[in-house]
Amino acid sequence: VKFATDITAQVLASHALQQAVKQTQDAVEAAKNNDLTQRIPMEGKKGEIGALCSGVNGLLDTMSTVVTNIIEATGTINRAASAGSAMSAAGSIAPTKRYAR
Repeated sequence: VKFATDITAQVLASHALQQAVKQTQDAVEAAKNNDLTQRIPMEGKKGEIGALCSGVNGLLDTMSTVVTNIIEATGTINRAASAGSAMSAAGSIAPTKRYAR
């Protein structure tokens, strides 16, 4: 009975590892395809497998935040540039003098 219990635990651990690897590959593949919304489900994951999956999820969260911040900053810059162009075209901004060296 002890031998069968040991084998069952090994089989379950192997299955959990294979599932975690597949889920991690799926999340990474989605990120490579510009989808930063996918995460690895953490249900049933503990120990080193749980730490690894949690780390990948954290990395995806960080990447998503960085991309969102870049998109927002780009929008702000574009709006400021458009407003500056409109003001310049309306004559609100005096042209700058260029000096030859």
